[in-house]
Amino acid sequence: MTTAHKSPGTIQYDMHRLLGLGVAVLVIVATVVISHHQGKAPSSSISDAPSGALHDAKLKENKDAATVLKSVLALYYTIYGRYPVTLSELVEDVQENPDHVYGKDSHITTLKQSISDLKDLDYRNRGDEQAYKFTYHDIDGKLQTISAEYEKDYN
Repeated sequence: MTTAHKSPGTIQYDMHRLLGLGVAVLVIVATVVISHHQGKAPSSSISDAPSGALHDAKLKENKDAATVLKSVLALYYTIYGRYPVTLSELVEDVQENPDHVYGKDSHITTLKQSISDLKDLDYRNRGDEQAYKFTYHDIDGKLQTISAEYEKDYN
């Protein structure tokens, strides 16, 4: 009995499909986390320097929002082979393809909420659309930087 061997191109395609599935699962998990926090009062109704458990919860919510954005950006790359030039392009794509690509209509709400929760959000796409960086100020006013280069980070 002979063993069938997959060509390197087929294996790479299978790996990208598995990665896409993994990213989709991550997006769903992040959606649940953010959805849990959506019923809470917005950041503007809480003092600038929350303390204790409230501070920790708001900080986690802020990090969760960044995780949602990062996850949706990774899924976008998996689908199109590039990162969006602007966040508006990303939002538009999620709005146009909610069910067959991103899973549920609620993802657009979660994505928009995540973007609005990140104070002073600044998204930059590297010229070749193969890497991005976004910055925002967390609830303590500290500048946070998130970046990714797909080929380096996921291969």
